[in-house]
Order: sequence, then structure tokens, then C-alpha cells
Amino acid sequence: MDLQCPVQIFREPEGRALEATTVNLSSDGFYWISADFFSPGESIQFSIFITPPGFRAPKPPVYLHCRARVVRVEETESGFGVGCRIEQFALLPAHEPVAAADGRSAGSDLAYVQARYS
Repeated sequence: MDLQCPVQIFREPEGRALEATTVNLSSDGFYWISADFFSPGESIQFSIFITPPGFRAPKPPVYLHCRARVVRVEETESGFGVGCRIEQFALLPAHEPVAAADGRSAGSDLAYVQARYS
């Protein structure tokens, strides 16, 4: 479904977050536009804020924390369109720890999600 949600993408668990907005989201993947190039087959981790205006979601808002694999990359006018297949996920209330958007390490938050929801 076409659904624009804020997303933080992590190429490495200890790396900085890349910020983007989803173009669409399905039960097994998502697509976004990136200024950075990603390679098909690349493994990534990401957090999607799932409560944009007009979207029915549980209260409080939730984050979808996932591991995914890049399956498609295409050049667009505004960067690269990247399609990913979700391999593992956890749905958490927004008040749970989430990765920082200011470039701080995501490792501790992703470790928390993996330990609690694996």
C-alpha cells in the first residue's frame, strides 16, 4: 500500500541513521527513495514510525523495527529507489527505546529489540 512513514535506516548496527520516508509498505517489504546507493543483497536494519496522520494504529504510536535485505535498486530523479524484503521484525510502542535520529549509535536499541523479540 502507498504509505509515507518516517524511517531510519542503519547499514551497520553501530552506524549512524539515514533518514528517509517510505513510498510504500507491504507485509513483507518496503520501498523508499535514498540519496545513498544501496547494493542488491545488502543487509540493513531499520525503524519505521507507523502512525502518520490518517493511519489507524494502536495507541500509543508504534515503531516497526526490522532486519531486511535490499532486493531492488533503481535510479530516480531524486536519488535511488530501494526495495527491501523484511526478514525479521518487532512491533514496539513508541515509548520503547528507539534509535537516535541525530547520528548516535543504534547498536544498543537494536540489541534491545533483538534480545527482547527474537
